Amino acid sequence: MSKPKVVRRAVVAAFLVYVVFGLPDGVFGPIWPNLRNDFGRSDSSLGLLSLAIAIGYGLGSLASSRVTELVGLHRVLTTAMAAATAALSIIAAAPEFAVVMVGYTLLGAGWGFADAALNAWVALTAGPRTMGMLHGSYGIGAFAGPLLATLFVADGMAWRGPLVACALFTGATVLALIATRRGFGAAETRPEIAGSGEPATARRALILLIVWFAIYVGIEVAIGSWAYTLLVEGRGRSEEYAGALTAAYWGGLMAGRFVLAVVGHRLHPERTIRHMTVIAIVAAALLWADPGGHGGLMLPVLGAACSVMFPVAMGRTAVYVGEARAARAVGYQIGGTTIGFTLLPALIGVLADRHGVGVSAPVFLLALGGLAAAWYALERTVRPATMGGLSSTSA
Repeated sequence: MSKPKVVRRAVVAAFLVYVVFGLPDGVFGPIWPNLRNDFGRSDSSLGLLSLAIAIGYGLGSLASSRVTELVGLHRVLTTAMAAATAALSIIAAAPEFAVVMVGYTLLGAGWGFADAALNAWVALTAGPRTMGMLHGSYGIGAFAGPLLATLFVADGMAWRGPLVACALFTGATVLALIATRRGFGAAETRPEIAGSGEPATARRALILLIVWFAIYVGIEVAIGSWAYTLLVEGRGRSEEYAGALTAAYWGGLMAGRFVLAVVGHRLHPERTIRHMTVIAIVAAALLWADPGGHGGLMLPVLGAACSVMFPVAMGRTAVYVGEARAARAVGYQIGGTTIGFTLLPALIGVLADRHGVGVSAPVFLLALGGLAAAWYALERTVRPATMGGLSSTSA
C-alpha cells in the first residue's frame, strides 16, 4: 500500500475518534436533569463531574507529548480510547454518584491523551483543511448526541441508554485505530513548519494561547451543557424543542468546521477568529434578551460562530511557538482547557442553584467578552511576520 494511502486511512481513523469525542458531550446536556434527579443531586453537582473529568483530562493532556515520545502515537491512541470505552461503561452502570465521578475521571484521562496527541499530529503534519475536518468530526458526534439522548429521555429511558451507545461507538474506534496503525508514523511535517525557528515572543504567546483555549472551551462546553436546561426549566419550553435547539447548536459547530475544511486555506486566520468572536457576542446577547421568546434560535448561530475558532487557533500554534515547542505547547493548551470546562459550567451550576438557570445566558456573554480580550492580547504579542494567512496547502 502506498504511503499517501496509508496516511489517509490513519487520518480517517482520527476523524472517527473525534466523532466519538463529541458524542458524549452532546449527550450530556439532555441527560443531566435525569442523572441529577436519579442520584438526588442539585445543579451545583455538575461542577463535581466537571472537576472529575478535568483532573483526568488535564493529567492526560499534559503527559501526552512525553508519553507519545516514549511509546509512540499509535499505542497512546489505542490505549486512550480503550480506557474511554471502559469509562463510559462504568458511568452507564454506576449505582452511585461517586462511581459516576470515577468513570468521568477515567474518561477525561483517555480523552486528554488522545486529544492532545491527535491535535499535535495534525498541526504538524497537515493543513487547515484537515484540522477543520478533524474538529468537524467532533461536531458530528456532538450534533448526534442530543438527538440520541432525547430519544431515550422522551421515552422515559432516562440517561443510561445513551451512554451505553457511546461506549459501543468508542469501542469501535479502537478497532479502527488498530487497523490503521502504520499511517500514524508515516506522515511528514508540513513544509512551512519544518525547521521553523521559535519567535522571540513564544513564551508569552503560549501563555496567552493557554488562557484563550481555557476560556473558549469553557464557553463551548457551558453552552452545550446548560442550553437544554435553560430552555426547559428556565423558559418552560418542551423537551423536544430544547433537544432540537441543543442539537442545532452542535450542528452549527459541525457545519462551520466542515466549511473550514473546504475553504480554510483561503482564510486569514486571525481576522477570521476576530470576526467570529463578534458574531458570537451578538448571538449571546440575543439569547439572553430572548426577544419574543425566541432567543433560543441563537444557539445554532453561536455554534457556527464558535466552530472555526478552536481549529484555526490550534493550527496556528506551531507558527506562533515554533516547531520544536509545538507538540508540548499543544499538550499545555489542551491541558489548560480543563480550567475552562471545569470552572465555567460549575460556576453556572452554583449560580443556578441560587438565582435560577436563567443566569447562564449572561455568563455566556461575559465569558465571550473575556475571549475577545485574550485574542486581542495575543494578536498584539505575536510578531507581525507570523500574522499572515493560513497555509496554502491543500491538506
